[in-house]
Amino acid sequence: MLKFGRDIKKIKKYIRLLSKKIFSEKIYNQIIYFIIKNKFLNHYYGNKLQNNRYKNFNNIEEYKISSQNYEDGIINSLISNLKKNNNIFFEIGVDYYEFNSLQLIKNGWRGLVIDFDNEKIENLNIIKNNFNLIKLQIQKKKISPKNINFIYRKNFDFDTEIDFFSIDIDSIDFFVLQKLKFTPKIICLEFNPYLTQFGSVVVEYNERNFDNSNYYYGASIYAYIKLLKRKGYKLVAIDSKNVNAFFINPKKFVKKFKEINVKKNKNLIDFLKNNKQIVNKILPNRYIRF
Repeated sequence: MLKFGRDIKKIKKYIRLLSKKIFSEKIYNQIIYFIIKNKFLNHYYGNKLQNNRYKNFNNIEEYKISSQNYEDGIINSLISNLKKNNNIFFEIGVDYYEFNSLQLIKNGWRGLVIDFDNEKIENLNIIKNNFNLIKLQIQKKKISPKNINFIYRKNFDFDTEIDFFSIDIDSIDFFVLQKLKFTPKIICLEFNPYLTQFGSVVVEYNERNFDNSNYYYGASIYAYIKLLKRKGYKLVAIDSKNVNAFFINPKKFVKKFKEINVKKNKNLIDFLKNNKQIVNKILPNRYIRF
């Protein structure tokens, strides 16, 4: 099944490259827009998909419109409690129809999205042009700990705090966050839930480390807590899929959100019980302690 999926991707990529050679840029863009517009519209203007079976800690509401999981609701719950809202976001790792900042864009926010995938960036630029999303900046770049602050300085004023920062590059996210010299009010990141019982552990740093096979990827939630606590953040939400963790700078919020105690997080505990076979296959010696 996995091989079949890869083959389909290759075929689609080939058709796309062939179309670029055959048609003018204008016609090619119109063809791609015709193919992708409905999927984008269904997410951009979609109805709230509520998660009624799960009540997040801090009474944070969960729902999905154009986020991958239920991040939209969590993001809205957090930004509505900011002392001051600059309506600025920065997101790394996106798709043209599904990413965390898409509803913020719809509500008039401005910001930057970055991805390293040619097709995703091309699709997003076509969507931007057809929907006149003038406040959205799009860049194709490979993010690393070495360039993250340079990219930020180039696109944002260091004196202006961004409200929301989301990172999902499935590899060296931890090391990128470690080097941050800017301080977003909210940070959304993907953690590896299968590593929870092994404490504060991360994959070894390698710029080419994009292999998430056998659940060898990312960092544990404890590693992120330890790292971001040093930077003044606290963990206030984990989505019900146990994929995304939300950290805030408490000084920037009206509401005093309680910090999550991972050891008492029932949803994460149940997840680990249900995935015991996977957890038992993980080799903790492959990871490094932080």
